[in-house]
Amino acid sequence: MDSSTSAALLSAGSFAAGVIISGFFNFLIAWMNKRSEERRQYRDLVIQGAIANWKQQMEAYAIHQQPMIHVPLHVYILQMMKFADLFLDRELDPQTMGERLDEVRAVASEAMRHSEPRS
Repeated sequence: MDSSTSAALLSAGSFAAGVIISGFFNFLIAWMNKRSEERRQYRDLVIQGAIANWKQQMEAYAIHQQPMIHVPLHVYILQMMKFADLFLDRELDPQTMGERLDEVRAVASEAMRHSEPRS
């Protein structure tokens, strides 16, 4: 092998290694951005859903003027987080739906219990 052939092979090998390395890092950055966007969308979904539920309860209270328990907003947020965890990206079937709803209720009641004023 003469020097021009080995120089061409070295150049081609360096180019291939550069392409592979830069491609790997581009893939890694795209994957991290996608995960970050999914987490942001999840947070938005949870917060917006919780606020909508909270507002609906407050409006119902204002209209009916009946005594009711004022549930803090963080209880709605925790409830919606659990709801989203259990129901998004899963198949729904009648056998497990009741169990999942019981889990959501348990989270909400535990959050409510801990949000009561302590004496």
